[in-house]
Amino acid sequence: MKRSFLLSPFPYALIAVAVVLFFGFQYLLAPWLVRVAMNRLITKPCSHCSLQVSSITVQVFGPGFTLNGVRFSASAGAVTTIAAEIPSLSLKMYPLALFKRKLHLGPVELTGPVVNILEREYAVHREAQSEQSEKGDVIASLEVDGIVVHQGDFTFAHETGKEQGAVRVHDIDLQIQRFGTIPELRNQKFYGHAVGRLEKSGRFDLNASADFFSPAPDVDVELKLTGQNLADLNGYFDPADGIQLQGTLLDGHTIVAIDGATANSKANATFENLAFTAKKTEARSGFTAFLTNVMGDLAMAGHNKYDKPEDKTQTATIQREPGQTVIAFILHSMKAAALKIPTRKR
Repeated sequence: MKRSFLLSPFPYALIAVAVVLFFGFQYLLAPWLVRVAMNRLITKPCSHCSLQVSSITVQVFGPGFTLNGVRFSASAGAVTTIAAEIPSLSLKMYPLALFKRKLHLGPVELTGPVVNILEREYAVHREAQSEQSEKGDVIASLEVDGIVVHQGDFTFAHETGKEQGAVRVHDIDLQIQRFGTIPELRNQKFYGHAVGRLEKSGRFDLNASADFFSPAPDVDVELKLTGQNLADLNGYFDPADGIQLQGTLLDGHTIVAIDGATANSKANATFENLAFTAKKTEARSGFTAFLTNVMGDLAMAGHNKYDKPEDKTQTATIQREPGQTVIAFILHSMKAAALKIPTRKR
């Protein structure tokens, strides 16, 4: 009986069907489910967002899948545009879990992402604030078990009138701790740590925390920067503020605390061969630029390596301009404190 059963085609047909079903789910159905779920989570609540994925690989054993060749774009009217290309994005979870109303994402790992953010002038921001964003009721709660980024690239560009300034960060390794909207995490701050290279020279170490559920911005940033050729930053500060820098930042440490519309910053810096010039812009007349250059030549020190520690530290408090984004606000706050160090009274 057993021999006749083994000799019959029935058991082999069952095995063949099981293999076909397994590989069909593994390489066809599961990737299709992931693609449908990701588009549902991103494009349904965000009408100005788009997502493209070249291919999806689902793990054979255990939870996990990888999105390959991801392209994401989003816009807030004519104000801010985001474009990202991610060669590899991996999540430790089962595909069907993406359809749950209480979404719990396992650790998210991104390799080699390239992110570009463009922000346009404040006047456009004010016009766009009246626009209502469309939000879909896709999930009831979100929990993410952390995000890890390997060798990322980030560019922030700011457009004011006819001028556009940009600052670029390379070789980013980033870790973001567990966060989400569940009650356990709702009253906790969002923490992140990153290291990388600023423009072509400086190495940075960044710690940041934010309360995304606060009615007003509540952000703390600590930045350490070493070996920075300041001329590399002219691509941002020249178009934005009409300032051109020269010299080297040997060691810098800046802390920014944003509370609502107020930013308090503290900067400590050691530099050499420092100089700056100011040019005429739409917001700065030629005469103002001339006076700025003269005062800078009189007050600015070329180096401060031998100054007392307390003489290398300055603080600043600035107010957020209407429509100014948090990223631009942080950069301006850092600059406000840092530029006080070489121009202090001696």
